[in-house]
Amino acid sequence: MTTPRNRRPPADYIASNSFDVEQIAALRKILAYDPDTGIFTWRVTRGPNAPGYKAGYLSPKNYRYIGVFGKLRRASRLAWAMHYGVWPEQEIDHINGVRDDDRIVNLRQATRRQNNYNRAADPDGASGIKGVSFSTAKQKWVAQINYPPGVNKQRYLGQFDLVDDAAAAYQRAARELHGEFYAERNRDEK
Repeated sequence: MTTPRNRRPPADYIASNSFDVEQIAALRKILAYDPDTGIFTWRVTRGPNAPGYKAGYLSPKNYRYIGVFGKLRRASRLAWAMHYGVWPEQEIDHINGVRDDDRIVNLRQATRRQNNYNRAADPDGASGIKGVSFSTAKQKWVAQINYPPGVNKQRYLGQFDLVDDAAAAYQRAARELHGEFYAERNRDEK
């Protein structure tokens, strides 16, 4: 939030990227969060929005953002803070991969790497299946997975005549290596 030089920011302005307990209490005074639906509504009038109106907007990447205390915040992070009373220390992962599904049962803290395990396949990939590509030189489907954590190396899983066999090899490895963050989600299943 920018303010003219001769004015101070409002008392409820928060400049930092995280909220403390008092700031979360202030947030609860202006926003209501339903953990069963993941929907935020205003408790106070905000511009054209009267109390009871749904808060926020969907970004082009389908994350819900809500403007509070002079800054846009991801609704998933606000949901975590309002439900648990503390600001999340890590990224917030949407378990089912639906970026605007902010129900508390669909949210968990994750490292960047764990969050990436749960991503859909690259939309520019030829196969549309995470971990599977086509080798034109060998005319085979190749399966590989990024592992070990913290090292940007690919673990080769094999070459296959059928794309389904390559996908199965990747899914077996991902299930084992990614644990609870494994997601069998292809590019059309975001």
